Amino acid sequence: MADVETDRSVLSFVRGILPFARPYLWKYTVGLSFGLLVQFGVILGPYFIRRAIDAIGSGDGGYVYWAAGLIGLWAVIAVLSWAQRRLSVVASREIEYEIRRALFHKLIHLDFYFHARERVGDLMNKLNTDLNAVREFLGPGLNMGWRIAWFLLMAAVAMFLVNATLAAWMLVAVP
Repeated sequence: MADVETDRSVLSFVRGILPFARPYLWKYTVGLSFGLLVQFGVILGPYFIRRAIDAIGSGDGGYVYWAAGLIGLWAVIAVLSWAQRRLSVVASREIEYEIRRALFHKLIHLDFYFHARERVGDLMNKLNTDLNAVREFLGPGLNMGWRIAWFLLMAAVAMFLVNATLAAWMLVAVP
């Protein structure tokens, strides 16, 4: 029964937030796409290192190219990671602003009896706290959840490509 209630509350949260988030969905789409590319680059890093170490053993100086490629890869990862965070954090702040405006508009149009009965300072404090939680979910929370999910998936695929038996034993420990 608790799962049904949780599902309903998540769906009601999404339905409530969607009108405010819709104008900024493109920022999330681009930002999360950058996050996918970042995680792909992070998974490629060890491949570059492996190739550079193998090139050192050959003695032909090819390791320099792999080392330069690794530096370039990490530069691209840094830029894409910054852009992803920037897009998602800015979008979450813009959504917070729109919700704050709507809530304030609703609050000032409530009747006199509501304001006489309720402590508006306490109500504003609760609204600010809840809005901060929404912003944290929509910005850093969504961003990190997306990155972690893709990293785990890509890391598992990369491990199976290198050594399927060892990867299977490693993934036994994953809950």
